[in-house]
Amino acid sequence: MTMRYKFKVVICGDHGVGKTSLLRRFVENKFDKDYLSTLGANILSKEYVTPKGNIIELLLWDIAGQQVFKHARNKFYQGAQGAVVVYDVTRPMSFQNIDEWLEELQDSPVNSMILVGNKIDLPKEVLAEDAQKFAEEKGMSFLETSALSNTNVNEAFKTLAMEIVKKHQ
Repeated sequence: MTMRYKFKVVICGDHGVGKTSLLRRFVENKFDKDYLSTLGANILSKEYVTPKGNIIELLLWDIAGQQVFKHARNKFYQGAQGAVVVYDVTRPMSFQNIDEWLEELQDSPVNSMILVGNKIDLPKEVLAEDAQKFAEEKGMSFLETSALSNTNVNEAFKTLAMEIVKKHQ
């Protein structure tokens, strides 16, 4: 029997780490080199069929990363089952700030998370080994991605979706 799932997933991380670019690549298979800052939240959705024939619809909430929106973000986390926590591999500070994002998510219903190191098409300043170790310590999955070259983008979202499905069975 075909199962149908619908999950809310928030995409969070510092401003400029490529959250919107990852989402647009996953949902529309497009990449826009012009940077437009997200104000508040943008919502996109994507439906796909798993190898077992189940249907998963992801409601993807692109959350603004600027500090000015910090106090409003908890409203966006309500009802979310998963989170994609993104940092920029070229900006070590965006990786160091992951703990702040995880702290924000503590009071949310999110129970599945993946840590994503984005922009691997550029020279790295954050080692994958360090991020992998951090993710393991926090009980998160981990992948490095490039929205520009479409490296591991689908895999990141689908990995998270399958983790959410397992927790809801």
